[in-house]
Amino acid sequence: MIKNNYSVLINGKYVEVKNIYAVGRNYKSHAKEMNASITKNPIFFQKSLTSLNTNHIIELPAERDIHYEVEVVMLIGTSGENINENDAFKYVEGVGLGLDLTDRKLQNDFKKKSLPWFLSKSFKGSAVVSEFYKWNNSKWNKDFWLKKNNNIVQSGNISEMIFSVEQLISFLSKQFPLLKGDLIFTGTPSGVGKIDADDKLEIGLGNKSFMKLDMINSVLMNKETITYSLYVDGAADLNTKTAGIGGVFFNDNKEEIYSFSEYLDDSTNNEAEYSALVKGLKVGIELNIINLKILSDSELVVKQVNGDYKVKNDRMRDLHKKVLYLLEQYENWEINHIMREKNIIADKLSKQGRKKGK
Repeated sequence: MIKNNYSVLINGKYVEVKNIYAVGRNYKSHAKEMNASITKNPIFFQKSLTSLNTNHIIELPAERDIHYEVEVVMLIGTSGENINENDAFKYVEGVGLGLDLTDRKLQNDFKKKSLPWFLSKSFKGSAVVSEFYKWNNSKWNKDFWLKKNNNIVQSGNISEMIFSVEQLISFLSKQFPLLKGDLIFTGTPSGVGKIDADDKLEIGLGNKSFMKLDMINSVLMNKETITYSLYVDGAADLNTKTAGIGGVFFNDNKEEIYSFSEYLDDSTNNEAEYSALVKGLKVGIELNIINLKILSDSELVVKQVNGDYKVKNDRMRDLHKKVLYLLEQYENWEINHIMREKNIIADKLSKQGRKKGK
């Protein structure tokens, strides 16, 4: 299956998502913190397919009170209905982690009026999911967690669910058929809270990180009309064999949209320059940017990307091919050389990235 905007990844292949279901109040601790009662049957609701978000960047909608809710998410691999609890896992293709992002103020307003939650749960990017993995009972007996700015704010275990995974699948399939590609968010433990632009989230299981997420303000994004500027830089120390990359995006009002700083292992300076560009282009694609102006203080990279110089080194040639492929995803782009003194922010970020490896 070729990836589209509504696909999830499992074992190196993409599965097209059909429906997104979620269950509320499936942990006693969360029901308690929400001052809600525990019901006899699971409380299911839906999130729109266009809520699906597999990127590591979340655009927070303007003037809305968005809260995080970390959850275990099941990927249905075989269609079926009236499924017996004992057979439930035969219909599961994979399991991952996700965030059920919620407009809490809007949800509370709906609750007071006894109205459906749909609009408070279903908006662009509100169904965040990681990569999916084959079910492993011993692995998923570990606690799953969410960190906000490096502090654990939520932690739970599937054994604490009021309704088990098997019960959820069986109950839902008796209401209507489940389809291959359906996602089921299985509920969140206590500790839900607000997120703001510039917050950094991370979700994981046991000692394994599944996904790191950065928040940005959607008000700063206007992809159809804006040409964004991307400043990139790489820094390498051949003596210590450490390298780092950095980059920063600005809109046409010169407001900073997003920045990155990462460590590279054993890379030359030119390779680091290319790697910074590759990273920046990938981020731009995740942000759905279509018009991009790239600025780099590496004259060599700029001339090679523009086709003025040939690429002779094999490792550089591979990076060069990646850059050209990624540039094809943009409607309009240009890359220009600037002096280092005009690339101060990206230069600083690349050096910070290099230090992370020491």
